[in-house]
Amino acid sequence: MIEKLIKEKKPFAIMQYFVSPAFDKHNTKQVWEVLTYMQRKKANAGYFIAKYLKEEDKQFLKENKHLFTNPISNKYGAIYE
Repeated sequence: MIEKLIKEKKPFAIMQYFVSPAFDKHNTKQVWEVLTYMQRKKANAGYFIAKYLKEEDKQFLKENKHLFTNPISNKYGAIYE
């Protein structure tokens, strides 16, 4: 999916963050999502669609980090554009 977005030059961002159940704050899970921007045809506004990344997309990102900027990266997660 990421390779297709790059080839089509569509705007997108990848978010990596951590979630944990309310009852167990020590059991965290890493989550990766891709946000794509969709323009509405009849309005001057758009919206974002979020989808979880597949394993092959995560691997592509890890191997090609040089293709992305990383404006936010801290202990809570990261955003790649």
